[in-house]
Amino acid sequence: MSAEEASQHLSLCATFANPQRYEAKEAESIKDYIVHDGARGPLVVYGGPGCGKTALVASCAKKVHFWLPDSAPFLIVRFVPVIGEAVTLQRLLSCLCQQVADVYQAPHLSHPADTEDLRECFADALSVSTEERPLVLILDAVDRLRSDGNLQDFQWLPSPIPRFTKVILSVTQDCDLVKSLSPRRVSFLQIKPSRKECNESLKSALAQRNRKITSGQQLFVNRSLGSDPSPLQVLMLFKEVIEWKSHQEVDDRSLGGDTYQIIERFFRKLEVKYGYAVLSRAVSYITLSRSGVGEAELIDLMSADDEVLAQLYRLHANVGTLRVPDWLVASILLDLKSCLSWRTVTGFRLLCWTNELYQKVTYSRYLSSPEVVHTLHVNMCHYFSGRWACGRSKPISVDNKQNEGSDLNAAATGTPAKIYADCQLPSQPWFFTRHSRNQTIEAGNVRKAYELPFHLKECVKLDNLFNDIVLAVPYHKVLIQAGLLHLLFQSMEEAAGSIGREEVYVISDLFKEIGCVLIENPDSMEFVLQSKMAPLVHTYPALLKFVKQTYCEGTKRPLSLNVLCSPLSQAVLAKVRFQETSRVVSVLEMQSKPSLIVVFENGGIWTWGLPNNLTFRYQLPGDAPLERAIAELNGRHLALVTKNHMFAILDCSSWTLVCAIKNMKHGKTQEIELTPKNIHLVSTSLFVCYENSSTVRIYNVRSGAVIDETIFPQVVTFFGCESSARYTILGQTNKILIYDNKGFDLQFDLNVDLLMLPISDVYIQDHLVYIIDKASNIMVWDTEDPTEPRLVDEIYTDEVNNEMMSSEITTRWLLIGRSKTIDVWDVLTWEKISFEPPGGSRFLCCVLSESGEEIIAAVEGGSSIFVWGRESGQCLSVIRQGHGEFTLFAKCPQLGSLIAATANRYLLRWDLKSVVSTTCLSQTGRSVESLLLCPQGIAAFTADGSEIVCKWDIPRNKIRTCFLHNDLVAMMALTATGELLVTSVASGDLFVWVVESGENVQYIRCGPVSRMLVTPNAGVMVCMCEDGLTRVWNPATGNIVCNIRVCLHQAAITPGGTFLIGLDDDKLLAVSLWSGSVCKQLRWDTDPSGSIDAFRCMESHPDFVVVLTSGAELYTWDVVEDTVCHQVRLPIDLSHPRKLLQVSSNGGVVVVTVDKTVNVFNAQDGKLGVFFVPNPILHQRLTDDGKYFLYTCHVKPDGCNCDFHANPVLNVINVRNGEKLGRFPLGKMPSAMMVSEDGRAVCIGFEDGTIGLYSLVDAGEGRTRMEGLFSSFTNKGVRRNVPVGIRLHKQSPDVIWSSCTPETYNSDSG
Repeated sequence: MSAEEASQHLSLCATFANPQRYEAKEAESIKDYIVHDGARGPLVVYGGPGCGKTALVASCAKKVHFWLPDSAPFLIVRFVPVIGEAVTLQRLLSCLCQQVADVYQAPHLSHPADTEDLRECFADALSVSTEERPLVLILDAVDRLRSDGNLQDFQWLPSPIPRFTKVILSVTQDCDLVKSLSPRRVSFLQIKPSRKECNESLKSALAQRNRKITSGQQLFVNRSLGSDPSPLQVLMLFKEVIEWKSHQEVDDRSLGGDTYQIIERFFRKLEVKYGYAVLSRAVSYITLSRSGVGEAELIDLMSADDEVLAQLYRLHANVGTLRVPDWLVASILLDLKSCLSWRTVTGFRLLCWTNELYQKVTYSRYLSSPEVVHTLHVNMCHYFSGRWACGRSKPISVDNKQNEGSDLNAAATGTPAKIYADCQLPSQPWFFTRHSRNQTIEAGNVRKAYELPFHLKECVKLDNLFNDIVLAVPYHKVLIQAGLLHLLFQSMEEAAGSIGREEVYVISDLFKEIGCVLIENPDSMEFVLQSKMAPLVHTYPALLKFVKQTYCEGTKRPLSLNVLCSPLSQAVLAKVRFQETSRVVSVLEMQSKPSLIVVFENGGIWTWGLPNNLTFRYQLPGDAPLERAIAELNGRHLALVTKNHMFAILDCSSWTLVCAIKNMKHGKTQEIELTPKNIHLVSTSLFVCYENSSTVRIYNVRSGAVIDETIFPQVVTFFGCESSARYTILGQTNKILIYDNKGFDLQFDLNVDLLMLPISDVYIQDHLVYIIDKASNIMVWDTEDPTEPRLVDEIYTDEVNNEMMSSEITTRWLLIGRSKTIDVWDVLTWEKISFEPPGGSRFLCCVLSESGEEIIAAVEGGSSIFVWGRESGQCLSVIRQGHGEFTLFAKCPQLGSLIAATANRYLLRWDLKSVVSTTCLSQTGRSVESLLLCPQGIAAFTADGSEIVCKWDIPRNKIRTCFLHNDLVAMMALTATGELLVTSVASGDLFVWVVESGENVQYIRCGPVSRMLVTPNAGVMVCMCEDGLTRVWNPATGNIVCNIRVCLHQAAITPGGTFLIGLDDDKLLAVSLWSGSVCKQLRWDTDPSGSIDAFRCMESHPDFVVVLTSGAELYTWDVVEDTVCHQVRLPIDLSHPRKLLQVSSNGGVVVVTVDKTVNVFNAQDGKLGVFFVPNPILHQRLTDDGKYFLYTCHVKPDGCNCDFHANPVLNVINVRNGEKLGRFPLGKMPSAMMVSEDGRAVCIGFEDGTIGLYSLVDAGEGRTRMEGLFSSFTNKGVRRNVPVGIRLHKQSPDVIWSSCTPETYNSDSG
């Protein structure tokens, strides 16, 4: 809720409380309610249309502060608009909660999850008022609110209302809300002006204009006021009688009957004055606009209207430029002055009607034809999309008979000719750009973003709505920068309802999820959208256009951080919290509609429509709980079975009870009551079988009468209907009978082995019948010859205490879910793959993905979904939700969804494709402790403290190879070319792996290694062992080049690969990598202030080393020339233990981080920049070129618990000027960070075992980098879960290094 929106409604008080309206006596009643009344309920002001309700509450709103002089009341006013957008009750209450919380500084929910949370949030908001700061809430025309949920009949108002809160509502007299309210709960105030009051008001208005009417004229005025005494009637009478002359004779036809007729008469007079086309179009555009129309916009719209232009052309023929004169529109608005009011919307002054009756007359007189309405909406679409702007000529059809210069042939035939005219309309870009000398200023086209989606929807241009609005990032950007997130949410919800595409629901839900981030940091929109949506491109290909735009929009900034590889893959989840306290019995699909039927145990029936509308439909009478429910295949009827054995049939179109069937008794004396065992619906028939009975009955669902009753020789042990509803399957002790549902004729008779347990499921595919019993034994029958079916396969299991839970079959795979295992059978070869639940738990339910490549399951007492790869047998993904334990888990194949109910009264729905998409990204489940990036940038390596090092395919964010070791991996390093990977384990062994093939070429046994270094170009490595000996060796052969017997600390290899630089006590030494001897020692010309604290080598100057002392003095040491140069003394206190020195490759930038303070020294101009970080820095890197400084840290908590606020952000700073270029929320907890050598790729490892790769892109180089990224999106092909390659180490070492005792370097001998 923006402050601008709140101020807009307050400003409307001055407009509606116009002095021309009479001073209502009811204002005293409202004053008494606010000041003295101790009622704890709302005051409902009601009356007929035009009676002055809005004027009354607006006038009282202006006086609230005068009525309460001893306190500081907080006033909230809302006027529900007459025209345009439909305001939802949910949206209004959410805004009110936020506004109250902001003023009273109280906590609030940003986006209440459901109606129950919204009701509680609103009640909490009203309770924050105090005696010193009472709350006065005035809501006008609440009967115009649209409710998507179940907040009807003022149930959203708390009862009683808090003591220091007053709520005033106005409604129309004949609305259903007034009739349903109880006088004990609310106070009523009826607005019913008398004829005398209206007459006095009319006389007063005429007197102010020095006019009055004769007694004869007054007679007809009295008659008119007697039929409809209201302020609006007075206003329209004033407009009529002000033009009367004293000698003018009037009659009943001079005024008309009620207010509606007087308004019609007024419009007819304006038609005569301005012409029908001009007047009708002017009032129609005002009526059809979403939020009102500006005066300049009205001129432009009429200038582009064919009817208006044709009329102008007849007056000014053969003119190349046609445009409605400004004075003409100004004159019309002057005549409509008292009928229109100005309202401020998003900073624009717009015209709208003051009363709903003007709108009704306009619709009746000018907009009764759907074709006209469609044409005007199309015209407004063309205007706000800029179709006829920038000199584009608009074709207009005109009647040539009225113009002398017409084409004679066209005139002879009477057909209209087409002319082309420049209407001089303004352009409509998403952003208006103004260039000044020092900067470029962009302003969003808010009017276009406000109006264009509405008119595209109204004229049913859904393809344009999807492509030009939903998938247009500039549209979202305009609303976000304008602070109109609520409008963005509403627009996406409306578009989703109209278009019905899954991508729209995904975008809508995503913006709601990241709304808190966009409010706080709008500039991070592109980064957050890339992080969340890039992993979904392969699941929803239409999103590729949207994702591309986010990258292109980012390149317009001086620097953008683009997501190359996102770690935030997640399943798209829709959730809703239900009010029912009983458990969910079942969730059923409706084939005719994209919605679900939710059946509760207490008999409540609800429908759940996309995306999260849970609507109450029916309450089954009686106290008997429901036992089961089943829907007919076409979704026409719903059958319910209660525990007292009664059947109820509902019509799913009208949600009415068709019939109720009481359980019939059985036996000769009708004394045995049958217990229903199973039911199913086929067309208009209900099939029922009973427990321990051989009886099967068929009922007519419309009458409840028994159509047929069959008594079989044996007890019916199984009864069901196959998925196509073509066959009914009936099982007995040793027989399976399959009937055709059309005539209930026997089709197949299968003799079943007596060894089989009771049947669980039967599937019919082509001519094969699959029978599965409770113990998961399988029998397959071939029924190609119906007279002689034959048994073709039998599979038996010996397992016990592993009961069957569910099953599913495709053309190739048969899935059998049991409590302790999931079995997937190949029905061609009858090979089995089994999966076990994690941690010894028990499965609740399992299903197959749409492709059959994945198995999806939930466990009892759990709240996570597990996804296994059928081919690899590996657990590919774990989807967690925080809404409670699963009580129901099912698959809805028609909707392609997974459905779950939880113990916390939530209904959850996942798109099945997005659930599978989470397997596209790998996750180890352990925190990434170390991270390496290949020089080519196509692969990365991670270690997490286990025995495994993972090789990642960066473009696909998948683990391709795992290198398995004999102990915990301590560290790892890559050679300069990226061809070899060297790892060290805790026991002291070294392993050399070929990156491409994964072969372990060297296994070296040595002591524990404390550090590994790689030379840039010499192809050798340095291993510093914990025994103090440092070995320089060749990883390709395992041969030692030399041993360094000096124990060095903070060691680093010079860029030239010549020396190993390090500290020995307080001495900085340079040791040759070829001989192992000490070649150089840093010798001071003058005594430094303090000891050496840190040093860094410079990439661009291989012979130089930057040295920092504990006294904050900077030196450079030329190792070859053995010279030392004092550079500067920095005003920095280095006594804090948390400090880090970083130097750019050319030495031009030196960054010294001390705790939360970052000191940037520019060696070129000698300037020192200092900036402070509010929270401890977790990871930091200076790019090699010294342009950017990156660091991660937590943000200041603001009460939001979303992933983006609960986890750190990546900050980028321009080192040159200290400008903060971006703050990018990561959405996960980072555990490692690395920057590539060119400083443009940022790789981050996270605590959950995922990685993310990001690219720093300057404005000039954005396009070329994006082309490669988009090609990687489109060239990944069909997703397939390739098994991860496991590479094993050698069993015996190739080389064993003997340990030696290190020596101590004596500086005197050097």
